[in-house]
Amino acid sequence: MFCPNCGKQLSNNAQFCVGCGEPLQNRKNGPLEDKAGCFLSLLSFLVPLAGLILYFVHRKDRPKTASSCAKSAWIGFGLNLILVTAAILVPNFFRARAQRQLRACVSNLKNIGAACEMYSTNNSGRYPSSLAKLTPGYLSSIPTCPSASQDTYTSSYTASMNPDAYTVYCSGTNHFAAGTNSGYPQFNAFEGLVENNR
Repeated sequence: MFCPNCGKQLSNNAQFCVGCGEPLQNRKNGPLEDKAGCFLSLLSFLVPLAGLILYFVHRKDRPKTASSCAKSAWIGFGLNLILVTAAILVPNFFRARAQRQLRACVSNLKNIGAACEMYSTNNSGRYPSSLAKLTPGYLSSIPTCPSASQDTYTSSYTASMNPDAYTVYCSGTNHFAAGTNSGYPQFNAFEGLVENNR
């Protein structure tokens, strides 16, 4: 390192010139260098590969900037890894959740169907006129659809005579995320479970 005032060669740690007494400022840490270092750190964070390249380019002549670029690159790489992993896992999580709720709704409909058949057996082959007649003798309570968090079966239940039949389904578009249309899944006296009309 040389004194900018008199040109005398100095040690790298010198704070004053021994020849002229001029205070030395490390020119590499001036305001322009700080702005460039901040920009390079930001670039390293956003594009980790660029940060690693900048580290190898500047590690000898600007060690502070190089170190900052390397740290930002590793932080950016870690954050990008987390974001990519989340982008892959989150949609799968929601899809799996929708399928799980659909399976629970199908199970509810099968339970209602079994209760209707038991009611029919005890009532000369007649199905109940409403689901309320199934409680508490055949069902402890009318189940709730896990997607809607409420009873979606009572309003959809229909029963008929000649022939004796019934149909019950999950009303609404509660299982659209699982690929099921409105009014499905459903359960009826003739076909049993009908999961979708597609």
